[in-house]
Amino acid sequence: MSLLEVEGVSKSFRGLRALDDVSLGADEDEFVGVIGPNGAGKTTLFGIVTGTVAPDGGRVVFEGHDITRMKPEHRCRMGLARKIRRAWRRAACRRRGGAVLEQPRGRRRRRRMDRARIARCRAVWR
Repeated sequence: MSLLEVEGVSKSFRGLRALDDVSLGADEDEFVGVIGPNGAGKTTLFGIVTGTVAPDGGRVVFEGHDITRMKPEHRCRMGLARKIRRAWRRAACRRRGGAVLEQPRGRRRRRRMDRARIARCRAVWR
């Protein structure tokens, strides 16, 4: 049994098939890459694995638990999350911080959210 298993995942957006019966597995201490051209469904696949996008079919299994319908924050507590590059501006917090599931739009709002995350990070790691 793999640490992470994606089995027969499918997703459509307004009739456009982004993923069609995608399966992959990753064992502990193994790196798995997902490559493809723009529009191939890579981001959609990561969204399904992290819980930010609901699949139309298939399932996601992490550490033997079916997490297909689990909320992103619960997956994060299990240790499975997506971290977006450049979401943290402070190197000390980046080394210690948790996972970021989304990056807010707008420069002013992003700065405010970054300050709040850094403050939470400092509070947790003191």
